[in-house]
Amino acid sequence: MKKIPDNKPKLIVGLGNPGDEYRYTRHNVGAWFVHALARKFGASFKADRKFQGEVAEIIVKGHKLRLLFPTTYMNLSGQSVRAVADYYNIEPEEILVAHDELDLPAGHMRLKFSGGHGGHNGLRDTSQHMGKDYWRLRIGVDHPGNRKQVTNYLIHQKTPREDEEQILVGIEKVIKLLDNLLEDGYEKTMHVLHQKELSPEQLAEEEQRQARKKAKKEAWLNRKAEANQEKARDKSSPNKQIKDIGNKTAIQLALEKARHEEE
Repeated sequence: MKKIPDNKPKLIVGLGNPGDEYRYTRHNVGAWFVHALARKFGASFKADRKFQGEVAEIIVKGHKLRLLFPTTYMNLSGQSVRAVADYYNIEPEEILVAHDELDLPAGHMRLKFSGGHGGHNGLRDTSQHMGKDYWRLRIGVDHPGNRKQVTNYLIHQKTPREDEEQILVGIEKVIKLLDNLLEDGYEKTMHVLHQKELSPEQLAEEEQRQARKKAKKEAWLNRKAEANQEKARDKSSPNKQIKDIGNKTAIQLALEKARHEEE
């Protein structure tokens, strides 16, 4: 199993197609994500020809993140990603690519490191230019149920309002976890993001469980600290030192007595 790297993201890519006719299609939900990030942190995208895309920068917890929306069309996305990565010396492990995912229900979000492209042309081209070892944010858009309908479903149909709302809720959830990602890393963030949705009662119960777990750990740490302090006091105590000397003297006397008896 490939080891999950601890690199913090430096570049977040939102895959999609340029143009108003594609803006609200399911194939552009990756672009929705990076544009939502830019709005959240007061940034705006600007076209940059050398990067073959639109770029923006945001600062989160003192950490600079570059945002990229390739305008090469989906099938050539990797050219844009590679151009930015080379210019800023960004490693594949420091890249997070947001893309639409047919195999997840609408609005379900999953983080994944490395792997194949699953037939996604944007991932295919990115992997051809960067290798496979980059992070992916899989944004669920659901499946039409028939493979022959996939192209029309992703590229030509406007996302229905209900699905759009679910996807935007999922995007907002990931944005709220961005602090966690930068402070705690991908593995812990994945654990939070991937856990099942809980009811208010289940959330309250989980909070109580976590509080009990925290209290138990703090009590254990306090007991350990007290034991260490007691041990330190014993070592520095004159009575303890005298007792140790007395024990050693008694042992020496016993040995001398044994030697005399042998003679």
